[in-house]
Amino acid sequence: MACRPSPTLLYQAPSHTVYIVGSYIFGGFCLAYAGFNFYSHYLLPPEGLAPWVPIAFGGVCVFMTCFGTWLILAPARLIRTITAIPNPKSIPPSLTLQLHVRRMLILPYRKSTVLNMSPADITLFERLYEQPMTISPDQLEKISPETKQAEENIKGLLRPFQKLGAAWRRMLWSLAKIWTRGGFVKVKVKGKGGVYKVDRDGGWALDEGKALDRLVKVSAG
Repeated sequence: MACRPSPTLLYQAPSHTVYIVGSYIFGGFCLAYAGFNFYSHYLLPPEGLAPWVPIAFGGVCVFMTCFGTWLILAPARLIRTITAIPNPKSIPPSLTLQLHVRRMLILPYRKSTVLNMSPADITLFERLYEQPMTISPDQLEKISPETKQAEENIKGLLRPFQKLGAAWRRMLWSLAKIWTRGGFVKVKVKGKGGVYKVDRDGGWALDEGKALDRLVKVSAG
């Protein structure tokens, strides 16, 4: 790969529009709730309330502010692409990994943050490649040709609904990931604060992620 004349794309993230917009909506609601209740129940509480009520609302508002900030920061440091750029003139030939990191705010003509790093300076917290589930030959032999043909006919009839259902599931999973933070592989970049994220669900990776796993460090933890 280091001797190739052109860069090699190693990873391409899926669309994160639903994920980003959802995190801003949920986080913004929490911040608005905290601001309104802090003003109306803590700074200017209604008359006749017990003394502990404004204090309780103040604690709730602090919690909602922290929670809303946590939701808004969900899209932080999302990696859009990882490209291997060869340096054939160096002896021996070497590689530079170029990371395009999505910026927090979705604004027109706002370019991604670009990081040019050595593969040795990048660490994955777990492997990007996942071993797929396979069916043993014995299980395949048990499936009769008639059953296979019937399954193919059913799939043909349901294909439009399957596409619609798949799109719906992707949207729901994108919203669920805001709360669970699941489906991401954490990435540590040497010399850079914080942890970056690679979306393993729906993203494209060269050789199913094996190429990137071979180039960078993979943490045992």
